[in-house]
Amino acid sequence: MAIQGKLLADLLGFTVQGANKWKREERPIVALLDKFFNDADISEFLETGTIKRLSHEDNILQEVDLYKKLLTDHALYSAKEKLQKLLDGNFIDRTIYTKGAKGILVDVLDLIDSNDDSYTMENAKQRLLDAIMGSEVRWFSLKNPQKQKLLSSLLNKHLSGIEAYAIIKNPKEALNY
Repeated sequence: MAIQGKLLADLLGFTVQGANKWKREERPIVALLDKFFNDADISEFLETGTIKRLSHEDNILQEVDLYKKLLTDHALYSAKEKLQKLLDGNFIDRTIYTKGAKGILVDVLDLIDSNDDSYTMENAKQRLLDAIMGSEVRWFSLKNPQKQKLLSSLLNKHLSGIEAYAIIKNPKEALNY
């Protein structure tokens, strides 16, 4: 596919006749441009000074986003396993030790907007722990201050920052084990 004479002329700073002459002469620069660029690329470059599909920074950002999604997805599944072991481990632990702790976590996650971009991989764990300790609980309830401290301690000890981030971003899936 040959680049239009007008676009080639604008790109090279020639008249259309001069650009067409170079095409007829089969100059290597014209062959190079024809081989690797289309009219849309040349138009975009003339208008913006860049070609987005070739922008190294954009490609890097897309790769970073992909890696972030993959990492978060992996962290979600490891967090689900940990939560299940910590909160629903065996009958005795579930009945006596952690009963009520899962309810506190569910309540806290219900209050957090999973689309809130202020939760990052770097701060998600601490913010989750702060939300747990700041949640309202009653002494004469399954969700009491002791269970609140227990939950906070378990999550602090056993969850990584990326796992906490994955839980916040996918609360229903994280607790669906």
